[in-house]
Amino acid sequence: MSQDQYPQKKIASRSVIMEQAAQWFLILDDQNCSQEESQQFQTWLKQDSSHEDCFNEIKQTFDQFSQFRQTHRRPIPHQLIENSIQKTQESSIFKKQGLYSIAIIFLVFLLWWISPTEAWFADQKNAYNTWSETKLSDHSYIKMSGNTLFNVDYNQQQRNIHLITGNILVDVAKDSRRPFFVKTDHVAIKVLGTRFIVHHFKDLTVLTMLHSSTQVDISLKNRQKKTIYVHAGQQLVIDEQGDYSIQNLSIHLAEESWKKQRLAVDLMPLDQVLNILQTYESNTLKYNPAQLHQIKVSAILPLDGSGVALLQASLPISVSDNMFNQKVISLKKE
Repeated sequence: MSQDQYPQKKIASRSVIMEQAAQWFLILDDQNCSQEESQQFQTWLKQDSSHEDCFNEIKQTFDQFSQFRQTHRRPIPHQLIENSIQKTQESSIFKKQGLYSIAIIFLVFLLWWISPTEAWFADQKNAYNTWSETKLSDHSYIKMSGNTLFNVDYNQQQRNIHLITGNILVDVAKDSRRPFFVKTDHVAIKVLGTRFIVHHFKDLTVLTMLHSSTQVDISLKNRQKKTIYVHAGQQLVIDEQGDYSIQNLSIHLAEESWKKQRLAVDLMPLDQVLNILQTYESNTLKYNPAQLHQIKVSAILPLDGSGVALLQASLPISVSDNMFNQKVISLKKE
């Protein structure tokens, strides 16, 4: 957003200022917001006292949805909202009626949050600060930690767990007639053993094998499938593009870390570590994944909300809170 869009000498109508405030809200909430844009925002605030009033009004309205946003962990659909602003500005009907485009923004925002019915109707749910366990009908056990959602789909041929998001440790009961699968957006894990851990988020799946082996079918970006095998003491990391890596990890360390509510990682990129930590945080973590991906983390991190602070103490990163109650994580300036 350029400063030229908001000349200081021109006194804008309240509807125009509300549109500007809404656009600034989206820019500042974006993880790619630059220092130059932040400075431009401060300049815009100082141009007129009504600018700050309108911006605070926008912020307070969005803050009313903070609990719902925390539950579902979905980012604000910036492009969708920006398109709505543009269409509203171009519509003579809205102009004649004097309706603010901000009303359209809130409508789109609400529809976006209402749409993930998978979260509402998930068979099993777990909160970000909770550790729990459930016993399935076949006597398998699933332990959950952090913000976790999954569905159970058992039939006469298969036992399927659809992990929507979160962290699970699975103890599989033997059933020679029905194979056991854990399915995510990226992979289908066919269990050949009995015990393993899966972390899954919108762009990352992490499988840690604690006993025996699994057959993993990976969805590649060219729509092809690739099958690999992961054995006890190995950890598989897969991203949404189908790129993956496998490395060795101590079974004892992984088991003990789960029992003590900690996360054990070895040379995992920092952005992927933050992906996991996000499910244990009450506040949203805001960062640029590409900027932090080159930092490798080997650590045992507490999962009580203090893991980010520990990373800050040992890595070249800075952590700060912004006006949206987000933890902003970035590289330290040299």
